[in-house]
Amino acid sequence: WGQPEMRNGQIQNYKVYYRRSIGREKKMVSVPGSTLSADLSDLLPHTDYNISVVAINNARDDNESDRAMTMGTTKIAAPVKPVVPTDTLNLTSTSAVFSLPAMDDSNGPISYVE
Repeated sequence: WGQPEMRNGQIQNYKVYYRRSIGREKKMVSVPGSTLSADLSDLLPHTDYNISVVAINNARDDNESDRAMTMGTTKIAAPVKPVVPTDTLNLTSTSAVFSLPAMDDSNGPISYVE
């Protein structure tokens, strides 16, 4: 982000709020006023987030109406390794037949299974 056009004094820090678009739990990180970026942690892959930034100076603390807002989507991550249950494995002298459990697609869509 960039500095506000009207700083109205020295910016002490920025507060960055973020939450999942479908969630209610809001998280916040604070960075010094000389910093124009923030690292957001504990994000889920392939998930939409609402992100807002507010500048804080001596005159006021957080003001909901003065926030810059955006939305972003995290990238797709590698799929979760499937677990092949050994109790459903049917072995013969020339073949192995088993059933895979439902795939966990929480990291994004699954294209195929090898």
